[in-house]
Amino acid sequence: MIIPIAKPLIGEEEKKAVLEVLCSGSLAQGSKVREFEQQFAKFIGVKHAIATANGTTALHAALLAQNIQAGDEVITSPFSFIATANAIRMCGATPVFVDIDEKTFNINPALLESAVTSKSKAIMPVHLFGLPADMEKISTIAKKHHLIIIEDACQAHGAEFQGKKVGSFGTGCFSFYPTKNMTTGEGGMITTNDDSIAQKARKFINHGSERKYYHDCVGYNYRMTDIAAALGLAQLQKLTSFNQQRRKNAAYLQEQLSDIKGLILPQEQEGHVYHQFTLRISSEFGKSRDEVRDLLTKGGIDCAVFYPVPIHQQKAYAEYGSYTFPVAEKAAKEVISLPVHPALTEQDLSKIVLEIRKIAPPQKSLMRTILKNKCSLLSAEEVKAHSKTIGETLCSSSFFQKANSILFYYPRKKEVDLRQAIDDALRQKKKVILPTVRDGSLLCRQIFSLEQDLHDGAYGIKEPREDSPLVDASDIDLVLVPGIAFDGEGNRLGHGGGYYDAFFKKTTALKIGIAFGLQIVKAIPKEAHDVPVDSIITERGIIKK
Repeated sequence: MIIPIAKPLIGEEEKKAVLEVLCSGSLAQGSKVREFEQQFAKFIGVKHAIATANGTTALHAALLAQNIQAGDEVITSPFSFIATANAIRMCGATPVFVDIDEKTFNINPALLESAVTSKSKAIMPVHLFGLPADMEKISTIAKKHHLIIIEDACQAHGAEFQGKKVGSFGTGCFSFYPTKNMTTGEGGMITTNDDSIAQKARKFINHGSERKYYHDCVGYNYRMTDIAAALGLAQLQKLTSFNQQRRKNAAYLQEQLSDIKGLILPQEQEGHVYHQFTLRISSEFGKSRDEVRDLLTKGGIDCAVFYPVPIHQQKAYAEYGSYTFPVAEKAAKEVISLPVHPALTEQDLSKIVLEIRKIAPPQKSLMRTILKNKCSLLSAEEVKAHSKTIGETLCSSSFFQKANSILFYYPRKKEVDLRQAIDDALRQKKKVILPTVRDGSLLCRQIFSLEQDLHDGAYGIKEPREDSPLVDASDIDLVLVPGIAFDGEGNRLGHGGGYYDAFFKKTTALKIGIAFGLQIVKAIPKEAHDVPVDSIITERGIIKK
């Protein structure tokens, strides 16, 4: 079973809406298109939205409405789908490419002004992969040089820059292709606050006509159908939740892949809607991007390369052969996109991470990293000098005996076996609690049996079942803190971005660190996000702060 790179979510609402149009007998552009335009304009926060047949027609009609023509230059990105540049050429104008920012894949504002000439008429920033371009800097430059802004937002439905939706900074263009954050099957949309631009765009998509059989200019049949609009109306109602799920999926991938050498993860930014989760495979990974793509495909992960050839190096743009845009060219050799769409299950996400880890280079352990930095550890002799297991030490401790409610964690196979302690707590009728992660936060649930109340969770560990009773954090007496590593001052050393870190910061329960193996670090710089614990249980006993 292959996990697809994209999957449109079509529910009963979409099916019902489309069927109603089919049964009405009015299939071409009509009342549903007008309603879709009104709702989309409201969503973006603009006065007008003009529905078109697809994203390319939206770009073309928007350029024409802005009177872009032969002799004009439009500044844009060389790293995009080719329709971005094609639409400019379809008007007779000339695309002028500016290299991209290495982290965002969007046009680099620092290079924009060097591309402005007396022929420059517009800037067409691309909000690539759902990440908004830097519209503050772009708008400043456009205003300074009296340039029009036409936004290629075909991959950025609902994306925001500084709290403002893309497609509202200038004339916006969207695509509703099936792989996008929302779909109409095929379709596009132009957004604008300019009454004149809206009027011209409507003419161009309708054979140059405002009134049937009266044509004011040469135009095209770029209209959307009511069938597509009905589908779009239903999808628009779900777009916010779709985008929220994309961001959650992206956050999971960011967290789970952040430690892999040679993977350069996507730039996270407020307002990013992750049309694609696009990372880069650097030379440190030890395999080429194409090798990674082939291996992931064999492992059942449908991944894609957007885009293997920058626009200026395409055969259709042979006249740009002497131009070089090194960042875009490097990105084209390194980028790969993983599934991030809202149809992914927790099992899908786990499998994506698992398949990447299978082919990733061996990661240095925390111990090796510390040694490299000349930090000292407890010696192996010190660790071995014990007679009790950690579970036995925990069960015999005074804080375990006194606690009425304990938050355990279910360890992975190679970690400390706490099942003995959990069994002891259950026998003593203590409230036994285990964590589970849902919607970006850690939930606490009570269990009554290790055999009956747990199931396999998404993170490769056991979790309480969904019907297990929830427990408020304030009702927990003792929290067992899983060991990443602990320093000599009794701080859990983490990265500050995990669910446990956030939970430990806010709970007032007694915190007991569980350190297995060589996890006690005597000297390592303390960071603000490190979590202080009250005591640490190791394989040689209890360490007091």
